[in-house]
Amino acid sequence: MIFQASRFLVLALWHLLLLTIVFILYYDSKNGFQKTIGIIGRSFSWFKRAKRKKEIIYITSRYKENSKKTYLINALVVVAFVLFIAYFLYIKLIFFTVVISDSMNPSIEKGDLVMMQRIYVKPEIGDIINFEVSAVQLPVTHRIISISGNEIRTRGDF
Repeated sequence: MIFQASRFLVLALWHLLLLTIVFILYYDSKNGFQKTIGIIGRSFSWFKRAKRKKEIIYITSRYKENSKKTYLINALVVVAFVLFIAYFLYIKLIFFTVVISDSMNPSIEKGDLVMMQRIYVKPEIGDIINFEVSAVQLPVTHRIISISGNEIRTRGDF
């Protein structure tokens, strides 16, 4: 008995829903189906918005994953570059020295910080070189004026 009553109630609600839909369509047909089209359009835009929201969440999550990888790669590149420069400074392939006199004026003034490089090539007249003298604590920076055999003569520009 209860089963038949609930079945009757479901059937009555179903028919009431169909009758309401038919009445709404009949009423809306007199206004050119503007409300029905509006409802259908809103429902489609709601479903589309929900889909777009899922896509945005997915794209954002992928971006976060990829940005972590990029951050790690950038950090490793910076560390490698710093180690590369530190290695060259450590082995003195590239080094800095301070000019302690005005002998190279106007090319290089007293107190200038000069970056030098240790390159093993045959020196030529006119090259600026850096060498150590036992009487002076810091290296001397001069221009080559003559070369004869193993002897190199230098002089400042002053």
